[in-house]
Amino acid sequence: MTQNLTQDHTGFHMPLAAIRRDVFLPKYYNPEISARLADLGKTHDLVALGDLLTKKHIEFATGDEIGKMAYGTGDIPFVRTSDISNWELKTDPKQGVSEEIYTEYEPSQDVRAGDILFVRDGTYLIGQVALVTESDLPLLYQSHLLKFRVKQDSPLSPWLLMACLSAPIVKRQIRAKQFTADIIDTLGDRFRELVLPVPKKQSICCAIEHEVKELVTERSRLRDKIRKIPYWTQGYIGALDEGLPDGAIAEVLNHGNPGFVRALSGLHNNVFIPRYYDPELEAEVANLGRSHRLVSLANLTRDGVLCWDTGVEVGKMAYGTGDIPFVRTSDISNWELKELPSNGV
Repeated sequence: MTQNLTQDHTGFHMPLAAIRRDVFLPKYYNPEISARLADLGKTHDLVALGDLLTKKHIEFATGDEIGKMAYGTGDIPFVRTSDISNWELKTDPKQGVSEEIYTEYEPSQDVRAGDILFVRDGTYLIGQVALVTESDLPLLYQSHLLKFRVKQDSPLSPWLLMACLSAPIVKRQIRAKQFTADIIDTLGDRFRELVLPVPKKQSICCAIEHEVKELVTERSRLRDKIRKIPYWTQGYIGALDEGLPDGAIAEVLNHGNPGFVRALSGLHNNVFIPRYYDPELEAEVANLGRSHRLVSLANLTRDGVLCWDTGVEVGKMAYGTGDIPFVRTSDISNWELKELPSNGV
């Protein structure tokens, strides 16, 4: 029977001696991946990430879990898995930390421009990469991320490594090597097993490096504009070439009000949550009325300027059934959709 069995992801056989590291998950040995790598070997050098690490061409480190009590204490980004999209970091990361917390962790994390952050733990985000630029610093990163630093004697530049880590065959390897651990998936130390396809022709490598470097540089410039435009809109700066004042950044941080009095008649829609009536926020909005037109979304909808709708939940059984994107909350970043959404239908 085994002689007639098709050797593909739907079913295959292999000898017990071929089992590695006591792993008995079929997807780990998907013969289609091995066949594709063998075919790529005709035009590409197949380089194991583990070999680059062993030869110290690349260094790696993991981040830290600083604890939820540190969230919102400042404006220095604490980068998490959901803050990485389209080879870059979000302009508005979900969490920020104070100078004190940054000073505590910075010596061990030592993040520099040119470092590559790689998602190791999660589910659909595993394998996402971002190259850190000067405009992203300073920052801290969490333990679910790996930090790769390419050394000067490495045969791969950071730009070429970024492209290779994003190659379809590497994505397939990542899916085959990520296992469920507790409530999330993890690549564990199996990231060392990833085989990178590096074009044999040096001219192609140079062209890829050039394009990636140009792309990252230009995206960094545009990302800086995205950061500033909301503040420009509100009047904190008069032009995009101005720096942001400290007060502008402090405004978006999570903060509370120590206490205030509000008449019962001033409550709306039976809402009794204090932060809903933050008097500081109300005063700021009123002050903006001197220089801005204050227009509610409700009025825009009523006047026919704006319309809105909600999406649908297609169910997890539909995930991965096709290549039409099913956009979820984590697929929105920096005013755009991810180039590779988590799920397709």
